[in-house]
Amino acid sequence: MTDLLERQLVAVAALIDVDVGDRLVDDLRTRFDGSDTVSSVAARSTVLPFRRRHAIGIALGLAAATALVVIVIPDSRHAVANWFGIGSTRIERAPVTPVTPVQTPDPAPTATTAEPAVTPPTPALPTQLDLGAAMSVDAARAQTGLRVPSSARLGSPSGVFVVVPPESGQIVVVYPSTDTLGPTSITGVGALLSAVGGRIDDGYFAKLAGPGTVVETLTIVTADGETVPAIWLSGEPHQVFFEDTNGSVQIDSLRLATNTLLWTEDSVVYRLEASVSRDDAIEIARSVITTG
Repeated sequence: MTDLLERQLVAVAALIDVDVGDRLVDDLRTRFDGSDTVSSVAARSTVLPFRRRHAIGIALGLAAATALVVIVIPDSRHAVANWFGIGSTRIERAPVTPVTPVQTPDPAPTATTAEPAVTPPTPALPTQLDLGAAMSVDAARAQTGLRVPSSARLGSPSGVFVVVPPESGQIVVVYPSTDTLGPTSITGVGALLSAVGGRIDDGYFAKLAGPGTVVETLTIVTADGETVPAIWLSGEPHQVFFEDTNGSVQIDSLRLATNTLLWTEDSVVYRLEASVSRDDAIEIARSVITTG
């Protein structure tokens, strides 16, 4: 490789003075492929005029420096060859523009529409109860002047109603059937809890109750801790008797025709109709509170 380089450098020195328009590379290749030797080229160089020898000196100096770089740095050989056009392919490096990856944003969460809350409809009550239209607690109190009774032991009521007698009206709260309330004569109805202004007199029941009805007089303790008179009706009761606030005797039919407990508190008669035992009825009565 060193001898070949020397011969090529000498040939360059001999041919450095070329006419304008001649291709240095093509001429050099022709000379390198010919039969000229280093000695013949050198011999011809001795008769060159001073201007060419001076140019040759410069070329040799540059070539020597180039040769030194080529020898010391092997990778530069390829660079020199490319500069002379010797390489079969000219490689030019272009700056590479880094490509920034495009980040696709996460898709926005699909908005979901919350389903509206569904309020279960109030179950239709059997017409044989003859209660009329249900109303609010406030409306019932405004119509009768009474507070609406309720008991947590009976669960959630199905509706609040106002019926007669008396003419001033009485409040009836309907409760649906549950596992703790036995079946009644009205399917789907477990208990009726009523309030009417007046008082009860056990004498009326003793005289007017039917032969299939058992009448028991007792006292109970209310939720307020007050001991009050009460009447327990079992067997086949069909009617109840009470005196209204005007002192008139009122007869009212039992809508469920089942066991019934009546008690008086603060001039209000409360009535519980349900298929429960006496003790259970008393416990329910003890839990009754009034609202409205």
